[in-house]
Amino acid sequence: LEAEAIILQPAHAERFNEEVLKISLERYPVVLVDRDISGLSLSFAGSDNVYGTRNAINYLFARGHRDVCFISSEPKNTTTIEERMNAFNSAFIENNTLNRGSNFFTKIQSTRMNFSKEAMERDIGNLIGHLTENPGITCVFAAEYAVGVLIKEAVKRMGKRIPDDISLVTYDNVVGNFFLTNTAYIRQNEEEIGKKAVQLAIDAIQEKPMAKIYLPTEFIVNNSIKDLIKNRL
Repeated sequence: LEAEAIILQPAHAERFNEEVLKISLERYPVVLVDRDISGLSLSFAGSDNVYGTRNAINYLFARGHRDVCFISSEPKNTTTIEERMNAFNSAFIENNTLNRGSNFFTKIQSTRMNFSKEAMERDIGNLIGHLTENPGITCVFAAEYAVGVLIKEAVKRMGKRIPDDISLVTYDNVVGNFFLTNTAYIRQNEEEIGKKAVQLAIDAIQEKPMAKIYLPTEFIVNNSIKDLIKNRL
């Protein structure tokens, strides 16, 4: 049976895909989820990364954090990371706070290489190096869940603890009856994104206008953020 529509999650750094371009030009119903592809007029369902990131950073600022480090893989051509990084910048501007160069580490490689052991070890080593060279960093912001896992291992190997020595916020987390977490994270409404994507696919089959839907996120505080203001009192 031939599919009537395709729901597709683009890969990291997916700025151009000949097959997607071909079928979109043929007006075949295609819906993108999570990551959009710039330049293609295709329906999309994903999270409001701008709101989610700014909300989390403002929470950190309210608790005295100023040296917050954004950690991710190379953001270029990955819309989710680009949006989160731009929102991170905007939050600093809105709070009239200097955003130093050390507040960015975008050299994570293993999340784009199927988590090979060698790549993960390089990433952990580089994270340790960056945090050691910049001891003023009080909190790290992981743009993806997998990046947060690497950060936790790096902090552990440094002999430090979260949140006593450094705070942590991640995008997404593993949550369930058998997974307990103390990590603060930005929760995406993945179930609703899926439902919206299916509806957009049905709309595309019925030749309704293209649409892009951005769903709100929720910030789950948990216990990985140290309140620096309270600790000064």
